[in-house]
Amino acid sequence: MSDLRDDLRSYFEGIASRVEDGVVPAASTPPGRRPTGRLVFAACLAVVVLAGGIAVLAHDRHPGPDPQGVSTAPGLDRDELPSMGGEWRELPTELSAESGATIVRTDNGLLTLHTENAGGDIIGELFRPALGQVAEIAPSGEVWRAFPSVAWSGDEVLIAGGSNGPGIDHAVVAYSPRDRVWRALPNPPGYTPGLSDGRLDSGVWTGSQMIFWHEAMALDPTTDTWSFIAPFPLADRFDETVTVVDGQVVVWGGCTQPGDFTCDGSWLSDAAIYDPIGNTWS
Repeated sequence: MSDLRDDLRSYFEGIASRVEDGVVPAASTPPGRRPTGRLVFAACLAVVVLAGGIAVLAHDRHPGPDPQGVSTAPGLDRDELPSMGGEWRELPTELSAESGATIVRTDNGLLTLHTENAGGDIIGELFRPALGQVAEIAPSGEVWRAFPSVAWSGDEVLIAGGSNGPGIDHAVVAYSPRDRVWRALPNPPGYTPGLSDGRLDSGVWTGSQMIFWHEAMALDPTTDTWSFIAPFPLADRFDETVTVVDGQVVVWGGCTQPGDFTCDGSWLSDAAIYDPIGNTWS
């Protein structure tokens, strides 16, 4: 930086001297007036100081490697990246469904579900990686639903809530890959069969029950019983992130008012965690 400042100083001193001698016209000077070499030099010196300040600011904005070992070196080109090996292969399928798929890892293999299925019944197939084979699951007899909560209980795949046009009679249905059997679970308290929107948003499996934090309810599929849980302590929200850590439910962020594929309200950055054992939020 000192070399750059010295070079600029010498350069502008030369310009000031030439202006003083009348060699270089001062284009911005009014007729009949000409700046002295001292003024020109002072202005040029200010430019040097400004350039130095910009350079220092740029250095502060782009510091070198930090003590934690995070490098700011330029990224490598793609052909310079190390190869991780491996390969992709196409998986077999026997389904023809016009909808997005939900994949659930079960003890029997990977279960692919089409809960929307272009307006048909819920369908799916089970893929066994060891055999490289897929087989359609038993017919569900359950009408389609979009955006349900899906979880694996260890014995069954639980499909809860969602929305559709004709209405949902069974708020929660379950499928056992081992027994190839579908069953309907009891509807939650206050649920009216035939609703087109079954809600039960963001349901997650804790290891022993399925928690629906938005509705403040829990489902135990081993006893087919519902129970109420402590209400969520923060502002209501949509499009939040929900996960389970050590059997506790974490609800993070979200939007105060959902829109069509966007947030029409305010994005939130707060979070709360639910302890099923103590039935408490913190």
